[in-house]
Amino acid sequence: MTGDLDPDRIERFRALVYDYYRKSGRHDLEWRNTRDPYRVLVSEFMLQQTQVARVRDKYRDFLFLFPTLSDLAGADLRDVLAAWSGLGYNRRARFLHELARRVCTDYDGKLPAEREELQSLPGVGPYTASAVACFAFDTALPLLETNIRRALIYSFFTESDRSSSDLFAAESPPAKSNEPQFEPRRANAPVHDRDLLSVAELVLDTGNPREWNYALMDYGELIGRKVSNPNRASAHYTRQSRFEGSRRQARGAAIRILTTVETADAAVIAERCEISLSRVESALHEMSKEGLVSRDPTGRWSIR
Repeated sequence: MTGDLDPDRIERFRALVYDYYRKSGRHDLEWRNTRDPYRVLVSEFMLQQTQVARVRDKYRDFLFLFPTLSDLAGADLRDVLAAWSGLGYNRRARFLHELARRVCTDYDGKLPAEREELQSLPGVGPYTASAVACFAFDTALPLLETNIRRALIYSFFTESDRSSSDLFAAESPPAKSNEPQFEPRRANAPVHDRDLLSVAELVLDTGNPREWNYALMDYGELIGRKVSNPNRASAHYTRQSRFEGSRRQARGAAIRILTTVETADAAVIAERCEISLSRVESALHEMSKEGLVSRDPTGRWSIR
């Protein structure tokens, strides 16, 4: 695949992506208009497995309560979880809280700029480390998340049902439209992230990595609205399970209850959130192992 990426094709792809971004990109997202490492970090934690629409208001409210990394480090975990409520995956909030304390202790309250050091912090994986390094410190790194994966798979790992060999042929803007046009395509084979990262590195605009990665995200978001999800061709694709009746629902409901009281027993939590006692108890024990909640000798639960 990478052998087919001649400089001309790369330049045409960049031009297509930048043209759409400059005309129709999501330039109003608050976290895109800051280079403050802490604010970038908060946005990246919030955006993990969560839609942008749900993050917008939560991001603003969270930073109002915890405007600096040291403010977050000094807060009670209960308050952090209460501010996080509605975003789901509460482990992210706990990791972010732990990270803030670690940085205040080990880095004098300043996030490190190097990807390797960032990745050593609680809750920071390869993508988040690269994203913070790129968006806060302008480090030229390829990124791979849902929308970028979609853009790269559609543009470089699929074939048109038409006979044309030019994968960009269907993407020229029609008259009176700022948006490229897309057609269904078939995947050549299951696509591995290692191959996508190789392409992401080749097409990366190293002179402007921050804007490029934002542009590529928005281009992928557009593709997601226009054609059947190309990410289904990913070798790593998994469909998210239903929320209703899920373990995630029980965990989130229990945390919401425990952020409003000092302690509560499992039966009260189950009654208040209208979820079966067995599911609530299972969720509480699971979260206890993760350090989110704890149970006292009387059997009552609280935020740890």
